[in-house]
Amino acid sequence: MDPLNLATKDLAFTAYQVAWVPSSSRICAVGATGRSTGKLAIYDLDGQVLGLTSETETSTPFRCCTFGASDSTRPVATGDFNGGLEVWDTQRLDMAVDSNPKAHDSIIHSMDGQGTEWVTGSRDGCVKVWDRRQITSAVATLKSSQHHEVWAVAFGGTAQRLVAIGYDHGVVRLYDLSAATYLWETDLGDGVCSLDFNDTSFLLASTLTGGYTIDLSNGKLTKLNLPTDTTQWSIQHVPHTKDRFTIASGDGKISVWDTLAQPLGSTKLTNHPIISHEWHPTKRGLFVCSAFDQTIRLGCIENLLLE
Repeated sequence: MDPLNLATKDLAFTAYQVAWVPSSSRICAVGATGRSTGKLAIYDLDGQVLGLTSETETSTPFRCCTFGASDSTRPVATGDFNGGLEVWDTQRLDMAVDSNPKAHDSIIHSMDGQGTEWVTGSRDGCVKVWDRRQITSAVATLKSSQHHEVWAVAFGGTAQRLVAIGYDHGVVRLYDLSAATYLWETDLGDGVCSLDFNDTSFLLASTLTGGYTIDLSNGKLTKLNLPTDTTQWSIQHVPHTKDRFTIASGDGKISVWDTLAQPLGSTKLTNHPIISHEWHPTKRGLFVCSAFDQTIRLGCIENLLLE
């Protein structure tokens, strides 16, 4: 599985998350500098060159971002190391257009968006749901009774408003916001790094030592045959097909799987951990990823076995 390497961009900061700006060839990267400040930057693909179009630096490092719940103006929501939730206009980064500096009591590890809502998960053990039209107070707050850190959150469901929650001790819980009840919980045995709804049937999960598909109806696990000596940082379904997904790992590889837990191929992009990976929502096979070597890589896997 050989990726066509379209562009590599060296950064002056560590990008903890990268995301495609909706309906564009632009990429948003958020992270931390060596001075313990935050960096939010927008890059545009011009031929085979990723050029910086705008950036801003803040006093607090960023940990995560999402374009989920964006309207036609395509704002990006960010979560920072102090528990702040900010909203930025990607056309103008001189200041946040909306902000809640005390959204959480500690670092926001993960966030996602759907409809008009964002969900955030934090070291403080809380999961909070926010309406993008008014972020001064959460519309729902879920707190772990044992005060475990929330490492991963994801929105899903169509008829239901579902939130998947992954904790530092390996438990995954599925919550129905409309019914205000937990549907099930399951234990993966190790810290949950990433969650993603593949379709209406499966939840994908990656951990410090493994990867899983989870049956949404009952929480039943299917474990993937992955090396246990490297962190599985990010898991994401391929948007162009419901039965393929990818995992970005600490060994610098991206691997492709099907929902029957069969490996379809892998490729090594770097000797450093790939910490964030995202497929372009409409351009088949196009992806962006960031690694601990302070790079962004843009690639295209044409033989992704999507047929």
